[in-house]
Amino acid sequence: MTRPHHEAGETLVELQSLADRIGEWLGENWPKVAAGIAGLLLLTGAIAGIRSWREGRELAAATALAAAQRDFFAQMGAQPGSFEFEEPANPDTARSARREASDRLLGLAGDHAGTAAALQARIDAAALLVQAGNADRASEVLREARAESAGSPGLTGLIELRIGQIEEAAGRWSEAAAAYEKAAEDRSFPLWPWAAADAARAHLEAGQRERAVRLAEQLRSEAPQAELPPHLRALLDELRS
Repeated sequence: MTRPHHEAGETLVELQSLADRIGEWLGENWPKVAAGIAGLLLLTGAIAGIRSWREGRELAAATALAAAQRDFFAQMGAQPGSFEFEEPANPDTARSARREASDRLLGLAGDHAGTAAALQARIDAAALLVQAGNADRASEVLREARAESAGSPGLTGLIELRIGQIEEAAGRWSEAAAAYEKAAEDRSFPLWPWAAADAARAHLEAGQRERAVRLAEQLRSEAPQAELPPHLRALLDELRS
């Protein structure tokens, strides 16, 4: 007997902000958005050698990544070519499969360093590590991905947001606030106002009210029309009063 597949870590499900929920969705659906991440890398030119995508090095990396993804889904019981599967009844089986897949992806990233597929492999591996219950290692992997994504508009913000979620879930509010602030600094990241509001919220939880107030005022001046979730807007209004 199997139970429905839910890929996000239980701790992330309880995060409050809209940005968290969007980030959670990305974690749940990482195979489905893989092509989109690769496309973003291609469009922004974040990776050295991106213009030679069809050349051997990039092609080899992309082929290895596709094989790793395919084998993981097959191990989890998905039909060929499908991203859908039933979660194994034995949670240890699922954890083991995700850890093995994350190890393979990280090995791939090292073997094909500097390619678009290597960066995507790190992001994918981090998602699997969260799902396997190893959030601390996932945070380390995302920081490695962040270093590789330097200069990539939008992608750096997404990675910082995911780091912030992991730190928040662990109750490390100061670290979460710092990551959210870095996400907000990437103005090519569409959710930067949400990240800024989450940074203010995390600073408040960390007892850093003055910093939270400064962020609230900054957000009001730089993004006065930002459509924030009600609970974040209420928090910002309170901080500004």
